[in-house]
Amino acid sequence: MAENSYAYTAKDGSCRYDGRGTGVRASSNTMVSANSISAMKSAVSQQPISVLIEADRSVFSAYRSGVFNNSGCGTALDHAVSVVGYGSDGN
Repeated sequence: MAENSYAYTAKDGSCRYDGRGTGVRASSNTMVSANSISAMKSAVSQQPISVLIEADRSVFSAYRSGVFNNSGCGTALDHAVSVVGYGSDGN
């Protein structure tokens, strides 16, 4: 579903997805090794990528804006997020 049909509200509720929206479908996917920073940089330089994080860690609750720069993202992965870039200077 397009975001204008199903806007983020930041509160618990039930899923309203109906599958009839005009959303975008992925035509393919590629797994990128989490152990290779260069492979992840290469992938995100071509398009946004999905990554898993442990979002209940204190470093995430304190995050407000800007480039997230912390290597302690945990191992009990519980959230999928999109990476849209890297670096603090746009590179």
